[in-house]
Amino acid sequence: MNEPRGEKGTSGVPQHQADAPSGFSSKRGTKSGSKYDYVKVRVWLSERTAAASTPKVDWNLESSSDHDAHEQDSSYSPSTSASAAAAAAMADKKHYYVLSRFLLARMLTAARVPKKTATQIMLELKKRLVDEGRLDVTQKQLEHEVFSLLELNGLSKKHVDCFGMITSFYHLKIPLIVFICGTAGIGKSAIATGLAERLNLPNVLQTDLFAQIIRMSENSPLNPNALWDREDLEPGEGGGLLHEFKRECACVWRSVQGDLQKCVQDGKSIIMEGTYLDPAMFSDGLGVGAAHGDAVEDPCLPPRPPPIVVPIVLAMEGETHARCLDQWMGGWESSEMLRENSARVRAHAALREVHDYYVKFARRHPQSVRLCFVDPMSTQDTVDELHSHLLDQIADKFSQGSRGVEGEGDICLSQVPSTPIL
Repeated sequence: MNEPRGEKGTSGVPQHQADAPSGFSSKRGTKSGSKYDYVKVRVWLSERTAAASTPKVDWNLESSSDHDAHEQDSSYSPSTSASAAAAAAMADKKHYYVLSRFLLARMLTAARVPKKTATQIMLELKKRLVDEGRLDVTQKQLEHEVFSLLELNGLSKKHVDCFGMITSFYHLKIPLIVFICGTAGIGKSAIATGLAERLNLPNVLQTDLFAQIIRMSENSPLNPNALWDREDLEPGEGGGLLHEFKRECACVWRSVQGDLQKCVQDGKSIIMEGTYLDPAMFSDGLGVGAAHGDAVEDPCLPPRPPPIVVPIVLAMEGETHARCLDQWMGGWESSEMLRENSARVRAHAALREVHDYYVKFARRHPQSVRLCFVDPMSTQDTVDELHSHLLDQIADKFSQGSRGVEGEGDICLSQVPSTPIL
């Protein structure tokens, strides 16, 4: 039976489907998913919703022809209040973003909300807004819904306050520079990756890779062999091991200055981890960027907040560390020296001396360096502990700003928006 195009025949085909090309196939029909995955919710960064009526502007005109007549007259201009109302209407109309459940769940995870709970809250939030037909909400309305869902899921006010602090922290683009120091086989990379996932930090830099690149370069200031793979260095006083270690750390530190400076200038956060990180070089501050006068700031732009520097030293008990080193050295069978038992003993002694240097320094500077002992069987507990420590460091900077403390590293809360952007 031939039916006219665009009309609904006895087969009940709607007009918009009858007009579709023959080769057209809907993604919704070929992919599994709920309707909530395809509906967009717009979040407006103002008190008015998108559905709010645009305020009427009084141009003090009798007709549109009068407006055309006065348009070329330089003495004619609309009232100041009318211009402000029109500008506000345009701002209300244009400034919005599309709600992302994934990004918002990551923000909740950074606020110490369990990952499973954060995902469930975002699913409930999107479902509630779509079912109620609220596809245009304001920022404050969205925050109110998130806070109510946090309370319904049994989370305390501490999580709510932490969520607000995290959103303001990311909105202000405050650089968070985390240094994770420790010897080989102690779990630095795993812990750094866990913290980056928790805090949604995309930049993780391994200084050991920088050391390897410097060793392979021509006229390298570093010895071709690692500290624990050298016969000319002996542990203990007079052996020169710690002196050489500090010298190599200084070389690696100079090579990462460009990355650190860029993070400070761009307001990006980064986690640096590795053996070649001497905490003595940054325990009293970063030493790079605009906070120390090395960068030239644009006088037309507001000054950037100084970075938050968090040095962390990872340590491990002696016997546990020895077993981890044996497993780590299993991947170094290509080294002729480490194949001998005596060389392995010497490598253990060299790495342990560096480990003890880290621990002693952290204990002498408890106010600036965090010392954390790692259990290889429960690294997630270490990630939880350091996650809380980083949030405490961020909160301290905000609290210093609220008390009006003027000093390096302080953050003025007057810069924090009353309605943070999620």
